[in-house]
Amino acid sequence: MTIEAIASAVYNNVVGGLTGISSNPKISLEQLQDECVAEKNHILREYLLKGIMNFEELFLSINCVELNCDYMSKCCDLQVGEKALHFEIPPILQIPGANTIKFIGSIDRKHKFIVYTDESYRYHQYRKRGSNKPYVYVDTAVNANGNFDCYVFNAPMAKYLSVTALFQDPRRLMEWSCCTTDIDAYLDCGLISTEIIKRMTEKYLRYYRQLASPVLPNDQMPK
Repeated sequence: MTIEAIASAVYNNVVGGLTGISSNPKISLEQLQDECVAEKNHILREYLLKGIMNFEELFLSINCVELNCDYMSKCCDLQVGEKALHFEIPPILQIPGANTIKFIGSIDRKHKFIVYTDESYRYHQYRKRGSNKPYVYVDTAVNANGNFDCYVFNAPMAKYLSVTALFQDPRRLMEWSCCTTDIDAYLDCGLISTEIIKRMTEKYLRYYRQLASPVLPNDQMPK
């Protein structure tokens, strides 16, 4: 189910569950969609740590990432420091002990680049073997555009790259033209759709029913 369909299902379940308690619950579908994305990420972390689920079906790809040459310094408009091939991607879900970046490399998938998400990329050039292979540094700090900055080295002729990863918000992929051909495929939450609906419905029903509970007198008598 897509995020929009999940939000609609949660809304219908909550409205039906509140029959007789509240005839006009104030719930925004846009807010529900945002909460569904947050709940999805929470479930993914939980299921991975418990070893319940295989995340292969949840990886998404951006196949038209364009590269540009830019300074690695991000101090306002100051053009200082080292220049490198640069591109941006939506934030990736960070889970301890899990590799949530499956592939970064050529668009024909023949050449996979080495990926670094920390400062150890600086020592790649001193490796005894493979120091001349292309590699990517993914800066996991969100930039002003709400994306991750990525820098490519040892691939001077590259113009476009393909990225396959576990993104935090699949809706952000719609900003890339190659991801808009089949929107449902990118926004499908797979097997965890039912769990998202279940948890979101329970949370909202519990919240509204607590507000609707009658106020009883504090007579210190056991009920």
